[in-house]
Amino acid sequence: MRHRPVADVSHLPTYDFGSASPMWWGTLAFIALEATGFALAIGTYFYLAVLARHWPIGAPAPDLLPGTAVLIILVASVVPNHLIEFWARRQDLAKVRLGMVVMSVVGILPLIVRIWEFPALRISWDQNAYGSIVWFLLGLHTTHLLTDVGDTIVLAVLMFTQKGKAAAASATSRTMRSTGTSSSSHGSCSILLSIGLRGCEMQAIRTGVSWAGLVSGSVAWAIALQLDYSIASWQCHAGFRPTALFSLLGAAVALAGTLLSWHAVHDRGHGTIPPRKARTRAFLARTSVGIGALFTLILLAQVVAGLIFSGCEL
Repeated sequence: MRHRPVADVSHLPTYDFGSASPMWWGTLAFIALEATGFALAIGTYFYLAVLARHWPIGAPAPDLLPGTAVLIILVASVVPNHLIEFWARRQDLAKVRLGMVVMSVVGILPLIVRIWEFPALRISWDQNAYGSIVWFLLGLHTTHLLTDVGDTIVLAVLMFTQKGKAAAASATSRTMRSTGTSSSSHGSCSILLSIGLRGCEMQAIRTGVSWAGLVSGSVAWAIALQLDYSIASWQCHAGFRPTALFSLLGAAVALAGTLLSWHAVHDRGHGTIPPRKARTRAFLARTSVGIGALFTLILLAQVVAGLIFSGCEL
């Protein structure tokens, strides 16, 4: 079989930034998986707290100093994270190398403080349900930090090899899920900074948000489900059914995100951006519409279930 060359693409770059990079999509999926795991664990904590007569169970309140120190380190690491992204987009390899070394060190710091945080819980993991869940939560986050610092160190080493420039593109994706911030804290800070910009809301309404349905649907469903499980026992004796209300509010949030993504699909502004980015945005918007609509239907089904079942069936 003979092959006829169509175009010479040898001059094109072997890497890219943002949604044009497969690393960006993989990181986004990783954030979704990790956030779901943390949501389930936190929901379990509140579920046990609702069932217990006294909370904490058989233990004094924990010492908050080590945990506060970890929080300060994680929040402060947002600054070098964003600087690395800025330098990587400018392809300033020397500064990116320095930033990745700094982030590797910053990633190790909370693990050192975590050594004192476990004893600060003032309860053993096998003492009761409270001890088990708080140790599990802390252990889950520690595992998250360990994997993140491993990723960061590997990327930092790659910066000093021949593939440093391509690795710098990966580093911009790693700013979404880097060691110092953890997925939850970095994502929350980014969202807060974004919505604080003047006119951001009006821009979203005018042009739509391609990822809104994907995020709003899954998050609304996870929160509504955990709330439903947490108050099921209380609802049985209260004579009031807030589970249906929670699911209805979640459906409204999921529907709002779906409509924003639908607006992004039909946004005429696609013609003002490069064709490849326009296709990526349109693909993400269509996917978000489908996923957001699915979660809206699921939450509406939960509304019906909440009206039928009282919680005494458990």
